[in-house]
Amino acid sequence: NGESGYIIPAVIPATDTAGQSTSVAYDTAAWNDGALLSGLGVGIFVYATTDCHANFGSAATITAATTAQIFIPGGVWLQLPYAAIKTVSAIKATAAGTIYVSEIVP
Repeated sequence: NGESGYIIPAVIPATDTAGQSTSVAYDTAAWNDGALLSGLGVGIFVYATTDCHANFGSAATITAATTAQIFIPGGVWLQLPYAAIKTVSAIKATAAGTIYVSEIVP
């Protein structure tokens, strides 16, 4: 605003594609996909259209999700403190759906 004493945040572009988002459809069989996110995030936002179980990983490959993994309630946005996530796998709890994952970047 032209006045002194104000702090102006500096934005430094990332050298990768941090801040990516992805979606994965799931059903009775867990869905795997490799390197969907940059892995530069400090956390993730997660939304699932139906109740599901999900597995998040920092490697380019991931173990298939099972019902023993984290429960993600359908229709609720979650913020999870999982850093450096690159892959996601999900399996339905009751009905097929889609899970959406977005990186939180510093």
